Amino acid sequence: MFQLSLPTAILSVALGSALLAAILTYLYRGSRSQAVLGWWAGATAAHTAYMAVQLAAPWLGPDLAQRLEHLALFAGAALTFAGARAFTGANVPRRWLWAGFAVTLAYVAAATARVRLL
Repeated sequence: MFQLSLPTAILSVALGSALLAAILTYLYRGSRSQAVLGWWAGATAAHTAYMAVQLAAPWLGPDLAQRLEHLALFAGAALTFAGARAFTGANVPRRWLWAGFAVTLAYVAAATARVRLL
């Protein structure tokens, strides 16, 4: 049976995600009226960043890698949410995105300070 090493698998997922982000960005630049493409291009770019952090984790150290992973995961989730709202024709309130970003930063700060939240 064919098996890939973990770094090879992570790299292939990151490259696939980067390719998808590039395609969505290209499509968005061609038709800016389709806001959903821009949101989802950002979401896939955030996923690419998450996978890049996974790949670079041995060099970044566990604490920095974990903080960067949390930020990338939030960004991907928020941009996917915004894209879903844009896809359905709903308004995308920017304050929701900023509020979520603030909560993520607070979580990362608490995790960095080793505060027990629950």
